[in-house]
Amino acid sequence: VRKKSSCWKKAYNWFCGFDQGDAPKLTKEQEAELKMKLTDTTEKPLWRNVVNANAIILLAVCVFFHGFFA
Repeated sequence: VRKKSSCWKKAYNWFCGFDQGDAPKLTKEQEAELKMKLTDTTEKPLWRNVVNANAIILLAVCVFFHGFFA
């Protein structure tokens, strides 16, 4: 049984984009699949290399600025 929400609570939920309805019930298989999808940390090799290159460049810039302005 759901309580009737106050006007302020409804306005807050509407402004923040919260849904008022009940979420659909998932089966055990759907829950397991959703958990696997949400906890998957695999990444494509191209983007892993791009991120690593950007990290090295940023580290070099920070070391340069630290040495230059020290």
